[in-house]
Amino acid sequence: MGDVVIKAVADSLRASLRQGDLVCRYGGEEFVVLVLNRAAEANGVGASTPLAVAERIHARVRGLSIPIDHPDGRIQVTVSVGVTDLRPGETIEHAIHRADELLYEAKRGGRDWVMQG
Repeated sequence: MGDVVIKAVADSLRASLRQGDLVCRYGGEEFVVLVLNRAAEANGVGASTPLAVAERIHARVRGLSIPIDHPDGRIQVTVSVGVTDLRPGETIEHAIHRADELLYEAKRGGRDWVMQG
């Protein structure tokens, strides 16, 4: 069942991004999304700021209702998101670490949040 949920979340992430933005699985249930900082609203997906993308992902994943073999018949999915920018002179690894810390702050705060820093 976990694989079904991970695939549904991954599909939702991809649908939330613009052409050229990247998403990859970073760990068991973690994904990294690289939002290219371009003004173009190219394929009609929407605003391109990292926070706007994170909020779009958050809303889309919260809207998932995945059918499962269970008496309730469906599972509701939530997502916690850490958002940050790549700062001048910093490595991508440092930015990912900061976003990961924000993700865990969102989880400690009750889960299902978008934290920016």
